[in-house]
Amino acid sequence: YQTAENLCNEGNFQFAAGLALHLFTYKPGDPRFGFMAGTCMQRLGLHANAAKFFCHALVSGGDHPGALFRLG
Repeated sequence: YQTAENLCNEGNFQFAAGLALHLFTYKPGDPRFGFMAGTCMQRLGLHANAAKFFCHALVSGGDHPGALFRLG
């Protein structure tokens, strides 16, 4: 998770997305992974996909402020 987060912070969303999607697939119930995947998708211009991951983060983690903010 930390590696994917570091890649996001560096603006390397293409590589971070691959890791985030792997984490999400491995443990979809962890809202952090859905949020990170959504963030990467949003930054890559894949807004419809991002919204799905943000919604999943909300369903998995209840009140996820970051996901709520990203969904607008």
